[in-house]
Amino acid sequence: EAIENGFLSHYLYQPLFVNLSDSDFNTYQSYTKQVIVAMNQDPLDEALIKDILTKRSSVVKKSNSKIDKLQEIVRNQSGRKYDFKNSVVYCGHGKDYETEESIIDSVTRVLAMDGHYSVSQFTSRTADRARVLREFEDENYDVLVAIKCFDEGVDVPKLDKIYIMASDALSRQTIQRRGRVLRTCTETGKRIAYIYDFVALPPLGSVEGIGVPNLVVNEMKRAREYARLADNNTD
Repeated sequence: EAIENGFLSHYLYQPLFVNLSDSDFNTYQSYTKQVIVAMNQDPLDEALIKDILTKRSSVVKKSNSKIDKLQEIVRNQSGRKYDFKNSVVYCGHGKDYETEESIIDSVTRVLAMDGHYSVSQFTSRTADRARVLREFEDENYDVLVAIKCFDEGVDVPKLDKIYIMASDALSRQTIQRRGRVLRTCTETGKRIAYIYDFVALPPLGSVEGIGVPNLVVNEMKRAREYARLADNNTD
């Protein structure tokens, strides 16, 4: 109703499908097996189950395939299909298990070096987040690379694009992030917003077996919600 009545902007949603590597998916399957075993214990150890699910979710969030996909679309700018100016990129926390570089530093490096964008990080450790937001609104930064702390209590009406490389399974987070980019802005006359979502799938050729349904169903819950109210939902 808010979109229809002009209180929030319309938006387009585009999933960017990413196949996990065999290594990442093997790890994902291993955690899935552990969950199955834990779910069949009596009594249930809910803390253990939550811990395993968190580790399994982290495999998807930190997948190197997402960094590769980001690099691909940043470098392939013929026709400027993907513009990162005036955008926030949500990424996972922690380190890349192959390079030991933090995920947020990897994402920042790709955007700054391959895309030649001016980039700032926006995390709980950012010294002066209010200043960073002002700099972003004044277009001194093209992109903010953020973790969870951009989800709540941040209002940047000029923002018109978000790229989601990591997401929790919480519907609240999905709603918050959508709301963040749908703010109307009289200053820029924003009419449309864009949501780009890195949707993780099993490796090519993996259509059944342990972990396949879990991964696809979990990812599609989010994709379905974003697509539901998008102007291009029939696509």
